[in-house]
Amino acid sequence: MAEDRIYWCNLQWPPVITSYVGILPGQPVYGRVHIPGKTAAPGVTPGLSAQLGFGTTATPANWSWINAAFAYDVDGNDEFQASFGGALQPATYYYAYRYQYTNQGAAYVYGVLNGGPSDTIDLAQAGRWTVLPLADEITAANLQWPPVMTTEVYETPPLVYGRVWIPGNSDSNFPAHHLVVHAGVGAAANELAWYPAWYLTNYGAYNEFFCQFPATNLAGTFYYGFRYVYHGTSTVYGLRNGKNSTFLVSQAGTWVVIPEPAGVVVLLALLAWARASICRRDR
Repeated sequence: MAEDRIYWCNLQWPPVITSYVGILPGQPVYGRVHIPGKTAAPGVTPGLSAQLGFGTTATPANWSWINAAFAYDVDGNDEFQASFGGALQPATYYYAYRYQYTNQGAAYVYGVLNGGPSDTIDLAQAGRWTVLPLADEITAANLQWPPVMTTEVYETPPLVYGRVWIPGNSDSNFPAHHLVVHAGVGAAANELAWYPAWYLTNYGAYNEFFCQFPATNLAGTFYYGFRYVYHGTSTVYGLRNGKNSTFLVSQAGTWVVIPEPAGVVVLLALLAWARASICRRDR
């Protein structure tokens, strides 16, 4: 019969996190633990608890620890999740999970990326959380949606959307201060026509903007994306792959404009002929 103790545990995901001073990372951190004959049962195992911790040295007693909540049953393991808290200064912090099972006493065992249990934390196998100074610049920008659109000539295309993140600005100002946004469209990167984009809402720390391109009477393939100008001097382009220093057609949205169906063209021609005939008879 298997011993009633923690047989295996780990820090499951993610291995690396980056955030900025004053902005806690939003993604949860996961850890898994296995007790033979116990964690395979649905729900959290009675007597089992977990905590997510972080610190700058290999001494767990000096770390900050946060209670983790049961998340899922995965492959016979209990999976826990927790999110970071606390006001931290720019630095590199290490993180790991620790587990306690009352059937084996009050001691904690530690789980890192390559597993556990262990009574110490190997920093080389711990997660790494980098907290960066808050930079007054556009950190992320994109063309959010749509990546492709198709219309006929004279048909108004769908709205296009873009998102931008300026730490300490877009997360608290709606829209961000000192930011001007346009969306551009054209047959080539040097043939773009730019139209004002308007603030719509916030998704977390990101401002979302939208723009309506006018219909065109030209059939062909056109490319579009967003241009974000901060403080009147810093310009970046938001495309499908994120922030770019130049407008890249290969990463832009694609708008395909097709000619009107032949039947419509013929019908319009017949209507024009009929109108002209009526006008001649009226003379």
